[in-house]
Amino acid sequence: MERFVVSIDKAQLLAIEPELRVLRVPTLAMWGTADPIFELPLAYWLRDTIPGCREVVEIPGGKLLWPSERPDELAAQLRRHWGVERERAAV
Repeated sequence: MERFVVSIDKAQLLAIEPELRVLRVPTLAMWGTADPIFELPLAYWLRDTIPGCREVVEIPGGKLLWPSERPDELAAQLRRHWGVERERAAV
């Protein structure tokens, strides 16, 4: 796990930027505010880069593995996101 975490690099996201710019599926960016590897400005870069991304949900104090540490918060935000997208599709 330690080798995996150390190998993570935001340059990998930048390398696929052209593909992200055409991603039109509903996308939710949920970001830990205390992530030392993927800092918060990257979440807003994703929001501005991915056409299907409409919002960033900041997770106060969340680090890289916050979803496994706070699964209830993750599930609640995903349900909300899917509900909003279901309503948009019905219009």
